[in-house]
Amino acid sequence: MTPQRNQSRIAILATAAFMLGFPALGLVWFWLDGHRRIQESAAPAAHRIAEEALARWDVNVLDAAGTSEFRRSDVEKAFEEAHVRLGPLKSLGEFHSNRSWAGGRDDMVWQFAECNGKASFQNGPAEIKMTVARRTMNPEWRVEKFEVR
Repeated sequence: MTPQRNQSRIAILATAAFMLGFPALGLVWFWLDGHRRIQESAAPAAHRIAEEALARWDVNVLDAAGTSEFRRSDVEKAFEEAHVRLGPLKSLGEFHSNRSWAGGRDDMVWQFAECNGKASFQNGPAEIKMTVARRTMNPEWRVEKFEVR
């Protein structure tokens, strides 16, 4: 092969890599940025709902903020047992979201985020694990799942 032919192959490969790689990197960046924004929006909402529910130990707060999939009957017994075991809320730490995804429900697209936080109660510490959800175009987060461990 001649050096000029070798250079033209390199130029073609570099151009092809740019034309394929640049859009692919853009899609990856768009995907990761979208999930980061979902998680940054979900964590403060989960903190607000958890703080309101745990300050009064009122399962009705969770029920009012719950989605149609939220099963109050699944939570009520565990919520009351946690109240007896842990006592009154002393402080609620920062919540972090480490996982987000989207899914369809009732012919609508929903965004979900799993949020975790630590809480201090009169009888010791506990971990709060929540899943919050919202319709894609709705800014209001709702409780999908709530656990006090």
